[in-house]
Amino acid sequence: MAKLFGQDFSRAELCRRFGDLSQIADAREGVLTGGRADQMRVVDVSTGSGLAFTVFPSRGMDIGWASYQGRPISYMSPTGPVKAEFHEPAGSGFMRSFFCGLVTTCGITQMGRPCEDGGETLGQNGRLSHTPAHDVFVRREWEGDDYLITVGGQMREGCLFHENVLVQRTITTKLGGNSLLLRDHVENQGFRTAPLLLMYHINFGYPVLSEHTRLHLSAPTEVRPRDARAEEGLEQVLQYCGPTAGFIEQVYYHTLSQDSDRMTACLYNEDMRYGAYIRFNPRQLPYICHWKMCGEGEYVTGVEPANAPTAGRAALREAGCLPTLEPGETTDFQVEIGVLTGVEDLERTLAGL
Repeated sequence: MAKLFGQDFSRAELCRRFGDLSQIADAREGVLTGGRADQMRVVDVSTGSGLAFTVFPSRGMDIGWASYQGRPISYMSPTGPVKAEFHEPAGSGFMRSFFCGLVTTCGITQMGRPCEDGGETLGQNGRLSHTPAHDVFVRREWEGDDYLITVGGQMREGCLFHENVLVQRTITTKLGGNSLLLRDHVENQGFRTAPLLLMYHINFGYPVLSEHTRLHLSAPTEVRPRDARAEEGLEQVLQYCGPTAGFIEQVYYHTLSQDSDRMTACLYNEDMRYGAYIRFNPRQLPYICHWKMCGEGEYVTGVEPANAPTAGRAALREAGCLPTLEPGETTDFQVEIGVLTGVEDLERTLAGL
């Protein structure tokens, strides 16, 4: 059943009232024009409840702008949307085209710090976010009384004499929905063992983020600060401040228990009674990289589920903990992202309801 305008509607009831459901919910394909985003493909999705977000097929099926009833969810960096061709892969050049958005995907054979591994120079956070998707589709279909909207596409990371890894992504929401489900099916289509590194860089800005915001986790984690700067804020790791001049970023690594197949992280602004949540399987993604950047104009936090620490491929290989995919092997990941609209919503979500 679709919940709209405070009422529940069946498929028949909705179809009696609308000639074309794009009147209330849709996924509309287009292109951006001008600057470094010129001719960048986009799919604008709206659910009718107020949830709206933009998928970037030209940038690895990542998600840029996201809002709920006109209030932002995601943070967009000063780069704005940037086409893949402007990627500067060396070192930390990734930051020159890091639009942040709701989701920037880091991977799929490198993630985290720049490094050199096996004679190959690897930049920060890999290539996937800068890989244009192929076989892109938009699908609208009824499933019982639910009207589903799905945007999908595939990204390949392939190189002669190296890896051949295919990522098949779908992003699904529904009419009247307040959440989306991102699914990745990853397959090693080559004949060599391939590194498998993946982090979902999920980014939130004001008003999800404010001095009244707290990070709530459905289960305890083991927390480690990245450096001395993060150590300074360890006692307030789950709390935030307002935009602060000269703020230096703080990064924390959360290691999750794999006793459960569900982890929920909620950012909730107590003053506005507004927030967002992330839900995922810690057996797939057993780490969270927690990024706190409360600067002026750079006011953002990232809650970033990952399948490995973000030390970079070389350090993980040296430590003997580099995840891999064997030839022909497949694996799946999924992350749900949604909106919180009150303390009751927060409590239900943390309880898994």
